[in-house]
Amino acid sequence: MTSRVSYSYRDESAVTDNNLGIISEQEILDAGLDFYDNSGHWVFSIYGKNLLDEVKHGGDTQLPALLGPVPLGGTFSPLAKGRVLGVEVTYSF
Repeated sequence: MTSRVSYSYRDESAVTDNNLGIISEQEILDAGLDFYDNSGHWVFSIYGKNLLDEVKHGGDTQLPALLGPVPLGGTFSPLAKGRVLGVEVTYSF
């Protein structure tokens, strides 16, 4: 059996160089357990990602005001997953 735990913390920070917006602090906790059979071929895993169910933000990309003739402006903000729980079974030869 093996186990893993990952914790990360990001303090409050400014969104842009001119400090117009603030990203609040984040705490992310991931954990998992892997169970191996005696032959070493099968692995049964349980895991959790973002166990504290933190809202993840801060990956915003500033868009240009114009891209050729197309007006854009604003930001592109991809969504991040909340809490994820899972089970995985793998077999190796």
